[in-house]
Amino acid sequence: MRSVASFTGLCALVALSAVIFFPRPSEAVVCNPPTVITGCTMSDSDNLVISATVVATTPTITPPTVTTSPAADGITETTATIYGTVQSLNNDTSADTFGFTGSFGSPVSVAGSTSTVPYTFSYAFTGLTCGTVYTYTAGASNSAGPSTGTASNSFTTTSCAAPIPVLSPGGGGTVTTTTVNFSGLAYPGARVTILEDGKIIVQSIAGGDGRFVATTAGIMSGSYVFSAYAEDSRGDFSSTYSFPFQINASSIVNIRGIFLSPTIVADKLSVKQGEDILLSGFSAPGAAVSIDLGSPSGSRSYSAVADTFGVYRLSVNTGLLAPGSYVVRARASQGGVVSPDSKRISFIVTYGKTIIKKPGIESDGTCYSLRGDINCDGRVNIIDFSIMKSWYRNRKPQPRVDLNSDGAVDLADFSILSSNWTG
Repeated sequence: MRSVASFTGLCALVALSAVIFFPRPSEAVVCNPPTVITGCTMSDSDNLVISATVVATTPTITPPTVTTSPAADGITETTATIYGTVQSLNNDTSADTFGFTGSFGSPVSVAGSTSTVPYTFSYAFTGLTCGTVYTYTAGASNSAGPSTGTASNSFTTTSCAAPIPVLSPGGGGTVTTTTVNFSGLAYPGARVTILEDGKIIVQSIAGGDGRFVATTAGIMSGSYVFSAYAEDSRGDFSSTYSFPFQINASSIVNIRGIFLSPTIVADKLSVKQGEDILLSGFSAPGAAVSIDLGSPSGSRSYSAVADTFGVYRLSVNTGLLAPGSYVVRARASQGGVVSPDSKRISFIVTYGKTIIKKPGIESDGTCYSLRGDINCDGRVNIIDFSIMKSWYRNRKPQPRVDLNSDGAVDLADFSILSSNWTG
C-alpha cells in the first residue's frame, strides 16, 4: 500500500488533513480520518488512475450559550443592574444583540458584540417599583439566531419609604394659638385618626374620593411625634404612620401629602392547597395596589386596582404555593406617590382542611393572639389605649375594641387592655 505522496497529484488533495492511501486494484481505499472521495484524477508510476475528491465537513453553528448571571446589584427602591454572560459562541465567530426579558415589562437590549468568551453584559434599570420582586432572563444572538439563558434570575427592590408630609406656612392675620391642619389620602368614608405623642387629638371622615382634612388648635410649641391611621367601613385598620415634627408657637402649620396604607384581610386562616384564598381591603379609588406574599421558600407579588368605592380584591389560587405559612402585606400607589406598607397578615397553606376566618377577628398572628392589639401592630400600647378611649361608652363598638364582648366599652375593657400591655 502506497501513500498519496507517491502519486503525481493532479488536484490539491495534499492541502487536506486526511491521509489517503491509494491501493492497487485489488486493495481497498483507506482514509484516516474517514473522508468522502469522488471526482479528482491522480496517477502513479504504474499508470494506475484514481478519481477522488475530498469533501471537508463544516462545523454546525448553533445559537450562543447564555447564562443569567452574575446576580443583580445596585439595588435600591427604584434601581437595579442585571447581568448576563455569553459562555460559548457555539462554532460562530461572534455574538451580539444582547438583552433581557422579564417581569419589568418590554424586553430591553444592550448594544455590543464579542468574539471572545466568557463575555458579560449588563443593563441598569431606573424607575422600578419599591418593594417588588422582578424576574428576568438574559439572551444573545449569533448568525444561527437568538438564544435565552437556561435559567431565570430575580431580585427584590428595597422596601418603600414612607411618604414625607409637606410643611407649608399658613397665612392670614394675627395668630395667637398654634393650629395644625392635616390633609392627605385614605379611602372613601374612612375614619382617620390623628395622634400626638400617642394621644388622639382629632378625627375626620374622608370624602368619597378618599381625601381627608383634620384640624386641631392650641398645640404648644415643641417637638412632637404625630401619627395617623385609618379605619375602613368594615372596621379594619391601616398601619400607623408616624413622623416627627417641630411646632412653633403662634403659627398655622399645614401638614399635607399624608398617604395612608391600604387595609388588608384574608377570608381564611388556613387554606387547603389548590383552593382559592381571597385577599381584599380598601385604598384610594383608582389606586394600584401591590400585594406581596412572603414565605421561607420565596416570595410572590400580585397586583390589583381599587374601584370607585376604594375596594380591591385579589383571589389567589394556592395550587402553586408550597404548604407553609405566608405573610402578606400591601401598599398603594397613585400619581407617582407610594404609601407605606399595610399591617401584615398571615395565612397557612396546608394539605388539611380549609378554616374560614371567624367574623370580627383578624387573620394575622398578632391580632388573632394578642388581646388588646386594636390597631394590629403587634403591640398593646398608648395607641390602643387612645383608640379604646375614643370608643368609651359607645353603644355599638367594634368587636376588637369590646374586649370582653359585653356590647360596651367600659372600665372592664380598659382592665383587660392594661393586663396585656407591651408598651
